[in-house]
Amino acid sequence: MRTAPSIVTDDADLAVELAQVGEHVGVRVAPRVSSTPFEDVGPSDGILVLDAPRPEQLVELVRRGAAVPIAYVAPSEADLVGLGQDLGIPVLRETRTLLSAVAMRRVGAPAWGAQSRALPRAVRVRLDRSGWVLDRQGGKLTMMDGGVVGWQRDDEAPVPLGEPADVAEAASVLRRSLSGGAPGRASIEGVDRTAVREVLFGPERALSDPASKSAVAPYGVPLPVEELCASPSRAAAEASRIGFPVKLSLASPDLRVWDHPDLVVLGAASAAAVRDGFRTITSMAAERDPAARLLGVHVTAESAASMRLRLTLRPIADVWALAELSRSDDPSRATSMALPSSPERLRAAWARLAITAPRGRGLESLLDALNRLAMFVIDQRDAVHHVRIDPLAVLVGGGVEVREACVMVNDVFERSLGAA
Repeated sequence: MRTAPSIVTDDADLAVELAQVGEHVGVRVAPRVSSTPFEDVGPSDGILVLDAPRPEQLVELVRRGAAVPIAYVAPSEADLVGLGQDLGIPVLRETRTLLSAVAMRRVGAPAWGAQSRALPRAVRVRLDRSGWVLDRQGGKLTMMDGGVVGWQRDDEAPVPLGEPADVAEAASVLRRSLSGGAPGRASIEGVDRTAVREVLFGPERALSDPASKSAVAPYGVPLPVEELCASPSRAAAEASRIGFPVKLSLASPDLRVWDHPDLVVLGAASAAAVRDGFRTITSMAAERDPAARLLGVHVTAESAASMRLRLTLRPIADVWALAELSRSDDPSRATSMALPSSPERLRAAWARLAITAPRGRGLESLLDALNRLAMFVIDQRDAVHHVRIDPLAVLVGGGVEVREACVMVNDVFERSLGAA
């Protein structure tokens, strides 16, 4: 007879809830609480379950090679689900589903298939959609008392896995996690790091868009053709050089375009329109915040974009970065991923966003831009807290542009003075 799966967790409330819910649904577990769960679980000593883990903890699980980790997050923290998939760690959002995942991990599912002829057709269809390979050797699925799906091998007693919906969801999450693992490592040759540090050097602050772009530019990050202009006449001259029509947008570290979209003029088709647009934007900005620092106006070549993305990156390890990705026009559709990435992992991230992914050159350009931005935050992790890009434009022709950027510099300058 199989013993109840041993669970090592860092949260006493979660341990109690798992025991109570497990007793109710027939999936009994033996949880124990530890203040040092990473050290207290081993390859043959249960399953590690973290409650509301930080991204750094998920990375630490991968680095330590933890045997069978599973993470639990509340539905409101679902952004970690994507990161877990990238790293190969199942992240569940319901305790009942988590219990099914624990039970399936205990018996070895779903790395192999199982015979399912004893299941009702509706349950078979649900499990088949989850990605579980059915009608294969490796065990048998059956229905147990209370509508619980059970698994058994040979003549052993069946092991409860949970109700069909929970088993299907757990199987889907476990299946997706099988394709994950430690992200790759990337390097960019020829970066002028001295020039980058000159931009970053200074107190804790948010860099302006021009300064942020000058910081990431040495890493080959794709930037639009644009000029920062401090006067209407200069703006008109640069627009003529770039070619009409152009976009005008305020350049200020205090009034970001993503927070003030009305401080933008699209489709300026003549020098007169550019001069008028310059005066309008700067006048509105001065009225909105008299104390705001106004650097001038960006004159940017207009390129048609098929999609605009919102991106935030920050370092989470010596060689990895965490990217939070969503659509600029629909932040509710969001996911997280580990960088550097690969085409397969990027496609999986798009699947989590439930939107059509770029194809061909568009996907290649986006992947290259993400990896270059990741190398910037990894390389400069002692000075950079995070980078926000909004929008990161995917162009109709297949390219990518960082149209508005903000590098948040941390307190490295103050720390260096303190050390001195």
